[in-house]
Amino acid sequence: MVEIMALKVAKLDLTEFEQKMKTFDEQLETIRYATYDSFKALKATDNYLEKYLPFMVQNLISQNFSVLLVSPPRNQINENTGQITFAPDRSEWTAKEKK
Repeated sequence: MVEIMALKVAKLDLTEFEQKMKTFDEQLETIRYATYDSFKALKATDNYLEKYLPFMVQNLISQNFSVLLVSPPRNQINENTGQITFAPDRSEWTAKEKK
């Protein structure tokens, strides 16, 4: 008899069950929408990376080469001794090339 009483106490009422299922379905739908939005954002990020990142990397490489090959050389400081190494004057190089 005690077991039957415990079963009646633990058993859900139909209206209570339907309310909990409705709440569960609403939460599940909210999670679905959030997942869909996250997936759309991920696809947009992937699309951007696939299309534009190679151009950005190529641009950075080109800018570095232009700085290294076109700009005048800079003076350097030796980290160990602290002495300044003066860069050669490129105007002399261009004058020699013109001769």
